[in-house]
Amino acid sequence: MVLIARTLVALVKIAGATIRKDGKACQVIRKERYKWSLAPGSQGIIKNEIGLEETVRGLATAAAAAWVARGETNRARYGLRDGSLQVTLEFKTGDKAIVEFGAEAPSSCEYAAVTFDGQPWILEFPWPLFRDILNTLPIP
Repeated sequence: MVLIARTLVALVKIAGATIRKDGKACQVIRKERYKWSLAPGSQGIIKNEIGLEETVRGLATAAAAAWVARGETNRARYGLRDGSLQVTLEFKTGDKAIVEFGAEAPSSCEYAAVTFDGQPWILEFPWPLFRDILNTLPIP
């Protein structure tokens, strides 16, 4: 199952992304293919527009390494807390898809949560894509 949404929206329909951590946020806007900018009022640096584009593409098409739990009561067990790193993809349709990251799993993947049908599903998120998120997104 694709992580972000059951109805996958093509990358060309992505309008931007918001990255949140510890109460701070940075929003990036996709102007065209491989062209990104910071939203007005956002602070940060876009180091690599091609890397940013490919990381967002990876997020839009990612699949879980493993599904491990679901429900609000399991969040703390997997390191998902207020202030955790969170990436929201924003689509031109107005839809949004959120991935929230938690602790490192024994497999060296990162635990993450996505919401399907109003319920959090917890998964092991692929390490190479998580590394790209840390290296290319302007994390506040």
